[in-house]
Amino acid sequence: MNWELVAVIGFYILSVWLILSRMYHAYLVRRFSFHLLFSAIYVVVFYAGFPFSLVLAWQFQLPLAESQGLFLSFALFLAGYFIYDTAYHWQLWQPKPISYPIALQHIAKKEAKWSACLLILLALACLGVFIYLNQGLLLFKLEKYQHIFSTIVKGVALKRFFYFMLAGLLILFLFAPSRKTWWWFGAVALSFGLLSYVAVGGTRANLALALMFFVLLGIYFQYLRLRWLALLAGLAVIVMFWLALTRYSLAVEGREMLFTFLYL
Repeated sequence: MNWELVAVIGFYILSVWLILSRMYHAYLVRRFSFHLLFSAIYVVVFYAGFPFSLVLAWQFQLPLAESQGLFLSFALFLAGYFIYDTAYHWQLWQPKPISYPIALQHIAKKEAKWSACLLILLALACLGVFIYLNQGLLLFKLEKYQHIFSTIVKGVALKRFFYFMLAGLLILFLFAPSRKTWWWFGAVALSFGLLSYVAVGGTRANLALALMFFVLLGIYFQYLRLRWLALLAGLAVIVMFWLALTRYSLAVEGREMLFTFLYL
């Protein structure tokens, strides 16, 4: 028996339990908040993949990373979350900020709106330059998923700036939250996510993030019921998996389908 791996799994379970206990405490204080939302995203991003890796190693003999590296990674993830959690609650304990004159508040709102517009324009410009450098939409040019990360793709660094679109849209939405602006946020964010999906050749991150923010904002502002979260999350996983299979014509079934699903 690999006792180092057993220790890693034990520490993983402990880490997840500690974070979930903090999330449960936050849920008791307030049923839904952006603090709870961030915590949930943090757990999904840094911890949700490890069980799938274990299944791949157990059922398909796919090698895991070194136990020491995994342990150090989970320790850093846990420390990072508790630094955030401490800073968040420390800020809540501070005295209420001094109210500023209305004129200064107006200037701050104006600057925030300009910043949001600049973020959106930067994302659009980077997407346009990326399409230009690669002479078209990569979805119709690449043959394999691995080609997305190969040297034949130019301007890879530009893809990092695509996320600025969501930040800009979120700022604009929060200035005037309503059901109408929520739908506009979803329409624009999902359209941009779909365009970036086609442009980069099949990377689904922007599309998935757009859908996630649309759903979570809807729940936070009570445009959607909480029960829709699990339903739409499951549907999103299925759709993303189907997009990957369809895009690269992967004809898989049985154990191979399970392997492909876990790997993706």
